[in-house]
Amino acid sequence: LDGLLDDVEGISLSNPPKIRLLLGGAATDEPELVESMESMGATFVADTLCFGSRAHWRSSRVNGEDPIRILAEQIMENTLCPRMVEMFDQRIEKLRAIAERAQVDGVVLVHNKFCDVHSIDNAHLRLRLEEAGMPVLLLEKEYGAIADRGRIATRMQAFVERIGER
Repeated sequence: LDGLLDDVEGISLSNPPKIRLLLGGAATDEPELVESMESMGATFVADTLCFGSRAHWRSSRVNGEDPIRILAEQIMENTLCPRMVEMFDQRIEKLRAIAERAQVDGVVLVHNKFCDVHSIDNAHLRLRLEEAGMPVLLLEKEYGAIADRGRIATRMQAFVERIGER
């Protein structure tokens, strides 16, 4: 690790992005979509995606407790997925904490077309985040977002410009 740190210590970005974003929402296993969105002058520094870091929000309790019970509790208590409707307040607080820690300038919430659970949840998240002064972009996309690339690029560019004007 020390060697790796020494290797990257002198590296600097020639043109570092000024806009720091959090990417949240549904399963988004399309790196080309993220790359396309980042090409608009922003970078994603945190996420709350289904298949992203959200899968690793676990407690570190282990000492002397039954590991099967701990695993079961983690799955039931820490699954901050929109299908767990009663956990909305925990989900929004976790998202706010991550956004604050990562010092993001805005949030992009994405969901696949016809994913009603994330569609409804993202609308509620957007309202709560905007009430707190956080800019939010809601993106509904087809799975295989290459079909939506132009539309998404236009909306993303406008969002980045809006944040840049603040």
